[in-house]
Amino acid sequence: PRPYGCALGQSFGGFCLMTYLSQIENPPRVCLFTGGIAPMLTPMESVYDKLWDRVKERNLRYYEMFPNDIDIIKKIVRKLIKNPVQ
Repeated sequence: PRPYGCALGQSFGGFCLMTYLSQIENPPRVCLFTGGIAPMLTPMESVYDKLWDRVKERNLRYYEMFPNDIDIIKKIVRKLIKNPVQ
């Protein structure tokens, strides 16, 4: 039996999620990791350029898996642009 369909690990939670995944028999189908350890020897511009490419690729992959989410995500983005979080 699967415990959940998706798991999210943010910063230290990512380390916790990796431990969890290494110990359970039936892992979630999707695991999302955000944050992480900052690179120390690479110029930040290079890091962000690569990050942008990866985020774009992952978003396109997500939209292929969940095409019905595209309209919902567009609504969320429009609302955030219109009403920025303070």
